[in-house]
Amino acid sequence: MLDHGLMGSDPDCLRIGLKFNVTTCHIPLVLLSLHPFTATIAKGFRADAYIEMPFDIYDLASIINKYIRV
Repeated sequence: MLDHGLMGSDPDCLRIGLKFNVTTCHIPLVLLSLHPFTATIAKGFRADAYIEMPFDIYDLASIINKYIRV
């Protein structure tokens, strides 16, 4: 889970380090954002899912459950 608002001044560094790296690209990435273009931002990060804030806790739980491997 990645909060777009808390990424600091160089979010591209983090973006490239997660989904564009062969060793970490299989890890599910869910982007949280208050930004009005959350879907576009998530696509740029190759996020598996995104949640626009404020969000419903049940929607959050549903998305998390989708990617948890038990």
